[in-house]
Amino acid sequence: SEIQAGMKTISTQISENKHDAMHDEIEKIEASIKSLKEKSALEGDKKTRLEASLRQLSTQLGKVHSAADAKDAEKTKTEFKKAEGAFKLVESAAK
Repeated sequence: SEIQAGMKTISTQISENKHDAMHDEIEKIEASIKSLKEKSALEGDKKTRLEASLRQLSTQLGKVHSAADAKDAEKTKTEFKKAEGAFKLVESAAK
């Protein structure tokens, strides 16, 4: 998925200290999150779980973005690890 590809790209950017490049990648993921919310065929509890996990991922990516903008490498890594956890919830909710 585009979200998964974007998460891999951000992981690489973090390891290479390319904090400025993360901005565009996070925006692409945010667009994919919005699209997934709109196009999801899930219903009821499954849809609620997916939307909640997507919100959590979006919030966490905002924290990654803020840390990257501040050029705080350690905080960026920490927040990204949390974003990866949130992404796993999205993956399981989307099944």
